[in-house]
Amino acid sequence: MSISLLLELGEEVLDRVRPSDSPAGSDNVRSFILCYMTSPLTRFIRGLSIQTVLTVPFVIQVVAVVGVVGYLSFKNGQAAVNNLALQLRSELTSRILQQLQATIEQPYVINQINANSPQQGDLNVATRQGVH
Repeated sequence: MSISLLLELGEEVLDRVRPSDSPAGSDNVRSFILCYMTSPLTRFIRGLSIQTVLTVPFVIQVVAVVGVVGYLSFKNGQAAVNNLALQLRSELTSRILQQLQATIEQPYVINQINANSPQQGDLNVATRQGVH
């Protein structure tokens, strides 16, 4: 059954409606429906089969759902990657700070050992000789 057949049946029903059988203002409704039925869109739809009219909206819905799911998956993947990148940067920063702190502390430790050597008796300043 095609759309044009359904529209023709609708026109037959409208032809049977008499102004005396319907409430006031039905002429406006009838003229609106007839005007709608002669619109370019209606003429285009009349040429389509019912299979096409039912299949195309379904395909459009499927494509729309797949597009939305793909977009949401992409955004979720971006958020996950950004989160991992932030964690990696934080870990890398903490390791760099640890290495830098250890490197900077070494000269101070060496200077402290050298400063404590004469007091502990490991180094004789007068003879410039150490115990070792």
